[in-house]
Amino acid sequence: MKFRFIIFTKLFFLLIFISCSKSDDSVTTDKVDIINIHSNIVNEDYVLYVYLPPSYENSSNDFPVLYQLDGDFTVELTIENAESLSSIEEFIIVGIDYLGNNKRERDFTPTYQEDFHDSGGADAFYDFLKTELIPYINSNYRVDSNFGNTLKGHSLGGLFATTALLKHNQNPNVFKNYIIESPSLWWDNGLMLSEEQEFSEANTSLDTKIYVSVGELEQVIQKLYFETFKTQLLSRNYLGLTSKFRILPNANHSDVRNNPEVLTYIYQNE
Repeated sequence: MKFRFIIFTKLFFLLIFISCSKSDDSVTTDKVDIINIHSNIVNEDYVLYVYLPPSYENSSNDFPVLYQLDGDFTVELTIENAESLSSIEEFIIVGIDYLGNNKRERDFTPTYQEDFHDSGGADAFYDFLKTELIPYINSNYRVDSNFGNTLKGHSLGGLFATTALLKHNQNPNVFKNYIIESPSLWWDNGLMLSEEQEFSEANTSLDTKIYVSVGELEQVIQKLYFETFKTQLLSRNYLGLTSKFRILPNANHSDVRNNPEVLTYIYQNE
């Protein structure tokens, strides 16, 4: 029985990975600047889709920045949701994609797993964001550093966002807010649960804001890890933590990406 369960879970994980791999669609909106950037840390060429809010050009204001993983097939949806909401702060969106082959399996995963032969590069990708990408954006756009950056990731991107969250206290100025959508918390036998346990033993505060979601129609094991992480994290009563956990009704794994509420939660006008 245990062997059958392992086979089932491995098949489920692979299906989730395949369903969230790079789509054939590319960004078609004319609302973004397309910029190529090379990372010396990762030794990879990335493509950035930079969206500037409507009032950017005609004002001298600074704007918060949302960093969107899987930018090729998510940034347009984030733009549409942002423009449909009138009660939120305007913000810059930076979608992150690849100039060549998609390497999300490598960049978004914190450890090597044999079923994912290119996995385990999350630390290097995080360092790229911290020391190369974010300084580039800060130097070339009017960024509201007081508001803080937001990281948004789905599936393996949600796994990476959780990894980044647990680096927050050592790097509080990299990201201030985290949107974690249908995260692959099953990775490496629930590694993030162990990582959060270690984090809690060394920290009593976590001064950040997070929104974590999963779809009602997702597989039981996906929702189980979501509920376990929710219970474990909230039991710590971290000082400074503002959080929302939500199971989205009638939503499957892909549907979770289309949730304007996450933007309202982060950018609501006071």
